[in-house]
Amino acid sequence: MPRFATPDQPNAPPFMVWNLDLNEDGTTPREKSFIRLPSVLTQSCAIRFRVLIGSTASIETVLHTNYPLDGSAYERTKFHAKKFNFTNQTDLICEFRIQRPGPYQYYVSYKTLDADDAADNCEDVASHDDAIPTVERIYRDFKEHSTPISYFLVDPQLTLAGQHLPLDGIVLQSLSPKWLGLMSDWSPHFAASHTTGYNMLHFIPMQQRGGSDSPYSLYNQLELSDDLFAKKLTAKEKNVKLRETLLEMTHKHRLLAVTDMVWNHTAYNSDWLSSHPEAGFNLENSPHLRSAYELDAALSVFSSNLVDYGLDRMVGSVEDVERLMQGMNEHVIEPLRLWEFYAIDIEAAVDEVGDAWDNAVDAQTTVSLEDKQALDSLSDDARNEWLCTYAIGNRSHALSERRGRTIDPLRTAAILRTLLGAEGTKDAALEQLRKLLDLINLPYYREYDADVVAVRKNVSERVKYERLDKGSWKYGKPVDSKYQIVDPLFTTVEPADPSLSDDSLHLANNGWIWGGNPLDNFAGPQSKAYLRREVIVWGDCVKLNYGKRPSDNPWLWEHMRTYTLDMARAFHGFRIDNCHSTPIELAEYLLDEARKINPNLYVVAELFTGSEDTDRIFVQRLGINSLIREAIQAWDPKEMSRLAHRYGGRPIGSLAVDCLGEPGFFTDDEHGGTRIHGVVAPLNASLPHAIFFDWTHDNETPAQKRTMEDALPNAAIVSMTACATGSNRGYDELYPKHLNVVHEQRRYAVLDDPLSVGIGKAKARLNKVHSEIAQYQEVHVHHEGEYVTIHRVHPVTREGVLMVAHCAFNGASENAHFDNPKLYGTSVTPDFAFRLYSASELNQDDGILHGLPSRLVELDSPEIQQHSDDHGQFTELRLPGGFGPGSILVVRTRLVGFKPNLDWKIRTCADEAASKLSLGALNVALYRCDAEERDTI
Repeated sequence: MPRFATPDQPNAPPFMVWNLDLNEDGTTPREKSFIRLPSVLTQSCAIRFRVLIGSTASIETVLHTNYPLDGSAYERTKFHAKKFNFTNQTDLICEFRIQRPGPYQYYVSYKTLDADDAADNCEDVASHDDAIPTVERIYRDFKEHSTPISYFLVDPQLTLAGQHLPLDGIVLQSLSPKWLGLMSDWSPHFAASHTTGYNMLHFIPMQQRGGSDSPYSLYNQLELSDDLFAKKLTAKEKNVKLRETLLEMTHKHRLLAVTDMVWNHTAYNSDWLSSHPEAGFNLENSPHLRSAYELDAALSVFSSNLVDYGLDRMVGSVEDVERLMQGMNEHVIEPLRLWEFYAIDIEAAVDEVGDAWDNAVDAQTTVSLEDKQALDSLSDDARNEWLCTYAIGNRSHALSERRGRTIDPLRTAAILRTLLGAEGTKDAALEQLRKLLDLINLPYYREYDADVVAVRKNVSERVKYERLDKGSWKYGKPVDSKYQIVDPLFTTVEPADPSLSDDSLHLANNGWIWGGNPLDNFAGPQSKAYLRREVIVWGDCVKLNYGKRPSDNPWLWEHMRTYTLDMARAFHGFRIDNCHSTPIELAEYLLDEARKINPNLYVVAELFTGSEDTDRIFVQRLGINSLIREAIQAWDPKEMSRLAHRYGGRPIGSLAVDCLGEPGFFTDDEHGGTRIHGVVAPLNASLPHAIFFDWTHDNETPAQKRTMEDALPNAAIVSMTACATGSNRGYDELYPKHLNVVHEQRRYAVLDDPLSVGIGKAKARLNKVHSEIAQYQEVHVHHEGEYVTIHRVHPVTREGVLMVAHCAFNGASENAHFDNPKLYGTSVTPDFAFRLYSASELNQDDGILHGLPSRLVELDSPEIQQHSDDHGQFTELRLPGGFGPGSILVVRTRLVGFKPNLDWKIRTCADEAASKLSLGALNVALYRCDAEERDTI
């Protein structure tokens, strides 16, 4: 082979070693606290942890991970140890091959000598006498340290028609099974989704629905809904039919399947609640909810008896709400005497302390010297506060019973004797006690007053929303037992066993709290959310009480495990409904169980935590592969561009894997220390992976939120984002309004030609482009007025796709200004251009879901002109005529004269070519800028 000839580039991708440099103390750099390892079907990889020799964490360094290094089954709590090894004079490394997806944990242990201990022993170490014993003594002083637990997530390997489907190539569409009709008739709908370019379908829950008919309020998690089948089938037969249907969908229509998992609650009329009321938060296992239940029950009675109180059942104004609140205060709050749950019963406490005074045993009535000294050192308010604390002792109190807050009578009698001295009488002591109890009760009454204010405010605001907002389901309805003043926070079930107590049958309903901490259990004893009416309740769902581990509620955990495994056998992935309110320990357990039978489970979740740090906790611990993000929430084109930039890709020209990776090798301990040559590349910081929806089943439609015409540019921007993308059935057909998953009874239309409906033709092209450019990881997003431009570029071939969208938010202009893009050294090839127009309103009421009338027009190709300036040759892109609001165009780009194998040539020949250069010559070759070059001419 001639000198500097380039060897043939291998077809197979190289073995990847993902390197993570740890901090000096062995911790993971904060900016890399989220580590995600891509998983490619045809590419093997390993993870390497590196510590510099001489750092604090470089003595007897050991990696501990629950990744099963020995090939055993994964157990979240079982950690495997692997020592760090020397590789050269500067590095310690620990590495292992990655062979299975999922979320994993690790930490580093090492030995170190504390600074104080080191200083004490410095002279001993330096001494010439008895040197070896001194060193050994110092070594024994070394202490073992462990870093906090960190996480890494390995992506699942998804395949479709035998080909790898990268996460950024996912194009998902959501469907509601009850609008699809019989399962035997689903195939035409699958065909339409495939034709429109989708490669994954998300099914809203298809289990038996509860009394509200909501698909998210499940009556029986272990059985599919009867209305999906033509005849009565057993639960097992239904699951077989489902698996057959999804198998056909995957092989015939090339679609993967994801379903919702609803773990957080069950339907209020679920039959099994009568046998297992302990599955919910009831007054027996959660007595702190009693005060909230009594208030809830009183509000229900109040709703039924408004006429008896002289109040109007119809609420149509703010004044009506105020009158209703006055009635609630008079007929609910005051008669309830809820303050009895807060305050100490003074007379009962006086009687108990009086008995203790008479019957006290010396050993029990002795105040310690330390307490006496503390009491003597205080005065006024501080002294009174200390006395209050001392009298209560270690007694905790939740709002679980009236007059349930008490003091310790023996301790109180003892401290009163100390205060009054030997001459003190019982009557004087009890009189002093009454004053003390008034002081003790004062903050409790204040707490009660604050909670009542919160109750009034929250009830008032809820009534205003439900009765005065035309979009609310209670608008125009009378206040009565069916449409109560506020939805009930509790459900009472009928007992299957007469031995069950009444308290066990009153169960807290589920809901959510505006701005609440998702990691806090708002039904727990630390919370008063139910009492203060802070819970925005789902009255058709009972909140489930799992505890922290299976032993806390064995039947419930096993019931949900069976449900989860049934779905894991049928589907390729899960969407965790209401993930932010699902107990994280439960979700960990169920996902671990699901991955045992479906290791490549794709997990999607909605997280509305309001904090990226909190999102990261859920993603790391549960192994969430994609977080749902919503484009329709953007309020203008600028925000739209920010979201597109935020959720994927890296800047064009970034120094990433392709530039920073270097030849290296991996030592395979599983095969006798064999060295495997490959590429060592740094693990870069990243956000949790996103699945970006143009419209979810929870959102208002573009026609409601913006304009109908904006459906096309909104979809185009989403399709060009470097992440997974999602949509909802009806978006492409241009449904006029958001569909209520509870009340809507119409069916989807069977689309023989989905490309001729709504934006179908354009969406199919966009979805196809999105799938094709999954590896185009470099992105440039530009916002200009009403326009958003996105350019995706492949990091190696430098091929690209550029999209321009003219957004159609309300008030958009037909002739908004746009600076024509200039692409230097780039050739441009037009691909497609469309514009969406609205047509006349057409109402159809045939029991089928239809979209708005519209016209999708193919626009002329953009004008492409070649020019040059001081910076060189460039291609100018001029928008076609009629490129108004609701228009998009897509072109293909390619660097002129660029050779895709240039990177390979440089890597494989650089060492030999530069071997004769001096350091000065290398400096000239590598680091001279244009101005320096010109200076040498």
